[in-house]
Amino acid sequence: LSLKIKMLPSLAFVPEIDVIDCFNILMQNFPENAQSVANYFENNYIGRKLPNGSRRAPIYPIRLWNMFTRVCNHQARTNNYVEGWHNAFQTTVSGSHPTISKLLAMLQREQSLHEATLAKWEAGEVKVVSRKIQQRRE
Repeated sequence: LSLKIKMLPSLAFVPEIDVIDCFNILMQNFPENAQSVANYFENNYIGRKLPNGSRRAPIYPIRLWNMFTRVCNHQARTNNYVEGWHNAFQTTVSGSHPTISKLLAMLQREQSLHEATLAKWEAGEVKVVSRKIQQRRE
């Protein structure tokens, strides 16, 4: 039961054009007691099948949640990097409600730091190494 349910999110890593066919394959022999999960997934992520054979548009179109191309292109699958930047930026801005002038000054400082880092990268002075790789080297 749980294995079949866990297979539903794996559709995010199937080529976009094959998602519906793969969903249909998963639905074969899908446990009756998990049908509510399958219905929820179909309504929200696949699109309910209509009597004429077409599908209603899902609430979340496949192109929004499918990660196949992103994985193939070695792109980020999450927005964790944005969350990390936001947390770091928030710690540099003392207080949770800075004045507009303080916020603008911090944003300008942040932009200057990023422009300087970008210039170093372009000059070959900085190598991008992920934290995991750095830990493995140590």
